[in-house]
Amino acid sequence: MDEISLCDGECRRFNREILSEAGSSLLGAAPPRLHLFKVRLCMNKPDAGEDIVMVNKDHRRSFRNGARPDFVSRFREVANSPTPSSDEMESSQWISVVLRTDWVEILLVRTSADPHHLSVEVEISTPNTSSLDEQALATRKLPLDMIVHMEYLLKLLDEGFSLTVIGEEGLWLASKDFCGTPSSEILDILVPPTVV
Repeated sequence: MDEISLCDGECRRFNREILSEAGSSLLGAAPPRLHLFKVRLCMNKPDAGEDIVMVNKDHRRSFRNGARPDFVSRFREVANSPTPSSDEMESSQWISVVLRTDWVEILLVRTSADPHHLSVEVEISTPNTSSLDEQALATRKLPLDMIVHMEYLLKLLDEGFSLTVIGEEGLWLASKDFCGTPSSEILDILVPPTVV
């Protein structure tokens, strides 16, 4: 088990990015599907303790430019995938990336204590400017795409998602807990906008 100390309690995305990068660099092409990381969450508290986070490597795929599979089917596939038993993973979280675009990342978080309890987290942020071409930066495309994604965020809030704004760069996080797989209506609303 690899230990990663995280002393910036500012946001969960920061922690997950470290896990993702560490998983890629530490695991390489290792055959096991499941990988454990022992994470020390400092959170600016001396007694924050440790937590175990399990990352399903198969669910860390990125879908871009029309190549992504049907979102609703993918969400159900991830939500219904087995989780470790509580005996195997005491006080753990199972984090799956359901979808990732330049603007949006949708995460599904479950615990071994109650695998039927699902927490859906939708992170919205502006794309890395290095991934944008000069035309996108010089025209109205970037602000128009931002408006489309803010309208998407408002739809989530209308459905009872809670909003958190994280960090100086302004990561928008909409989250909501569900008992079991969300309804088809919620899944339809979760589908992020497509920008060209």
